[in-house]
Amino acid sequence: MFKGLLTALVTPFKKGEIDFESFANLISWQISEGIHGLVVNGTTGESPTIEENEFCELIKTAVKIADGRVPIVVGTGTNSTAKTIRLTQLAQKLCADAALVVAPYYNRPTQEGLHAHYKSVHDETNLPIILYNVPKRTGVDITADTVCKLAEHKRIVGVKECSGDISRVSYMDSMITKLGRKDFSILAGNDPESLTFAANGGKGCISVTANIAPKLLAYMHELMMAGQFKNALVLHNKMNILHNAMFCEVNPVPVKYALYMMGKIANELRSPLLPLSKEREKEVSSAMKEVGIL
Repeated sequence: MFKGLLTALVTPFKKGEIDFESFANLISWQISEGIHGLVVNGTTGESPTIEENEFCELIKTAVKIADGRVPIVVGTGTNSTAKTIRLTQLAQKLCADAALVVAPYYNRPTQEGLHAHYKSVHDETNLPIILYNVPKRTGVDITADTVCKLAEHKRIVGVKECSGDISRVSYMDSMITKLGRKDFSILAGNDPESLTFAANGGKGCISVTANIAPKLLAYMHELMMAGQFKNALVLHNKMNILHNAMFCEVNPVPVKYALYMMGKIANELRSPLLPLSKEREKEVSSAMKEVGIL
């Protein structure tokens, strides 16, 4: 089961190329801070701009540095079923632990089309698959009923849920439990919702803020997994200002600036994204100082 705090890792760049040294250092630091898993080549990793040869090198580096200490989940989803299968097979060959497969974007399939897409990826690969529902970015919503139907396939092991509809969590948890799927993880995809998810049957979070505050958030998730919600709430409330700052502009623009301020990466993104605007820099720096990480 994938649970706890999984960091949606940024992809560092330097002069237009992936900075693999900084990438490796981030992975080592994240693991030393106590996170429970890493997501490579996700939205936060600027996956739309990553070339296939870079995709392979990112996986190789992550698997090598992690060395089995935490699971490596790789974003392999595209809006082409055939390409998604091919990238998932590549991730499998390179020893990733799971694939994070976003709903096909722009072409906006029906629920039946979504089921067929994910079933094809499931049947043509051997990796565990985590569904990724983020309708704000994709233009299509994987409904709770479709998630439950997909949970009937044994290697579909979870969902990263970013619809903003918290009521889905307990519904999906109840329905999937009836299937006997104790290994299926409902994961928050929005940091501010992680506590509510956990209280309603969620198993963790794929987190943006964990890029800069892994130790604090890993501890908070351990408290939640132990059922210590009162203590977790104290940390959750403390972290809210930081969560909000990480989305003052489109992700991963603010979090890359924050990592730059911490001296961990260059403040560089790939076009069409631009660095954080000057008026937002103070907001991010102020939030980091308030939480005590700057």
